[in-house]
Amino acid sequence: ELVMPSKLTGILAAGGALVAAARSGSELSAAVNSAGGRVVEPGDAAALASAVQDLAANPVRRSEMGAQARTYALQHMGKDAILGGFLDQLRSLTGVRD
Repeated sequence: ELVMPSKLTGILAAGGALVAAARSGSELSAAVNSAGGRVVEPGDAAALASAVQDLAANPVRRSEMGAQARTYALQHMGKDAILGGFLDQLRSLTGVRD
């Protein structure tokens, strides 16, 4: 739960609808929710199956989720966002401003 699975980045960037098993309140759960995905508790096979079946039955919703995922990836995982966050952290640690 301390790192984001690398597959998540690829799925979001490709505009894929996402169902993830993650603990409530975790960084992964927050990211998936923010990206328009569905989150189920780890170990809840029935909830996972239900979420996948819901997406399989609703292509319009899958498309909407995919578009939201792509937007999230561009805003939060793109080069500018990552480098900007890194620069902000460096400034915070060093006290240096522009």
